Amino acid sequence: MKIEQKNMLKELIEWTDGPVPDFFKSLPDDRLSELHSYVHKVVEYETDGFDSLYQGMSQTMKYLPTFMLVKMSVKFVKPAISAGVTAKLSLKDAIKLSPHFPVEYACEVGNHLDSEFAAKIYSGLKDDRIEKILEYMVENNPGKALNIGEYLNDKYLKKMVKFRHLLDIESLDPLIVKEYQHVIDRIESLA
Repeated sequence: MKIEQKNMLKELIEWTDGPVPDFFKSLPDDRLSELHSYVHKVVEYETDGFDSLYQGMSQTMKYLPTFMLVKMSVKFVKPAISAGVTAKLSLKDAIKLSPHFPVEYACEVGNHLDSEFAAKIYSGLKDDRIEKILEYMVENNPGKALNIGEYLNDKYLKKMVKFRHLLDIESLDPLIVKEYQHVIDRIESLA
């Protein structure tokens, strides 16, 4: 599989946190490129204006007490929307808010964040909080956990060691396993 094709498939897998249909892997590069481009256009069309909304929400939320923001977000705001708002926050503000959310919700938000930004947020949390988040993430979203693990330093990646038994490699798309084998190897080397 060519690098360009592998990168396009990886991105599609990460968007859904699941395997792509098998026939995608057999498409010639030009057809896969067309499909990839089309998916991007659909996403851009369907999310047009979201950045402005997220920016506005991130500014507005500064005026809400944290307990109210958390209660309203968990009850009324889907994690994907919260992720869009979180992406507009400073790292400091994102780290400050994260511990107030239930672990499940924080992880679902993390699923929709850029993995490098999620890793930076998680790295700024207290040890017991990051352990709970990593445990939930490894068990429920192993592909995203590995993607985030790519950006964690050894101190934080070592926390994944105690949850590696929850990492169900067989359930992952082989392309993802191959892509993150170096992260799996790093986790094993820290054991």
